[in-house]
Amino acid sequence: PCLTTDGSIESLARQFSRLTCIGLNFCRNVTDVGLAALAEGCPGLIEINLRDCSNVTDAGLVALAEGCPGLFDINMSRCVEVTDTGLAALAEGCPGLTTINLDECGNVTDAGLVALAKGCPGLTDIDLCSCNNMTVVGLAVLAEGCPGLTKIKLSGSNNVTDAWLVVLAEGCPGLTKIKLSGSNNVTFAGLAALARGCSGLTNINLRNCGNLTDAGLSVLAKGCPGLTVVNLGCC
Repeated sequence: PCLTTDGSIESLARQFSRLTCIGLNFCRNVTDVGLAALAEGCPGLIEINLRDCSNVTDAGLVALAEGCPGLFDINMSRCVEVTDTGLAALAEGCPGLTTINLDECGNVTDAGLVALAKGCPGLTDIDLCSCNNMTVVGLAVLAEGCPGLTKIKLSGSNNVTDAWLVVLAEGCPGLTKIKLSGSNNVTFAGLAALARGCSGLTNINLRNCGNLTDAGLSVLAKGCPGLTVVNLGCC
């Protein structure tokens, strides 16, 4: 953990108003107060890493959304206090978002995905690992609203099934990278859907997907000839 505090962030924001990128990962002493100061002092912020900032809540995201409308890359991995409310504020205030990491944000649900689909149609890269309160319904809306998605991570979610891959294949034909490690409910049908709809796939992680067979890999190989990275560990 980093010892950086809200006071440090406030000083930084006062002295460096032209700041565009900042990494606050593992700064567990930083709270919404620090983010509000950053948003007020550095309106040109475009990239922020908040990984494991466990004391950041929706209020901090609202401040960022209001003060930094040009934000396009945000990492909120393990920001366990963040909910759909904060995500909706970001989606509305930062319509240019292209990259968002929600790994282990367990309080974000389908409503958050719907907000992203509505407010950030240019989204290209999203991490939804271990987001167990999201379902295929929310993913379908996201895929329809953000057809330019090229990278998605779904590892560690208990809800991922072949149906998730079907909606991705139908809505996001430009998908090039997908992470599905630990998705035991993915079978031949899901891989066949990806092979049909996402022929440009180059990177797939199927580590510890216990229900894969040779037939599934065969159809994937035929449908996605450009694959360069395949992880089959523990299969």
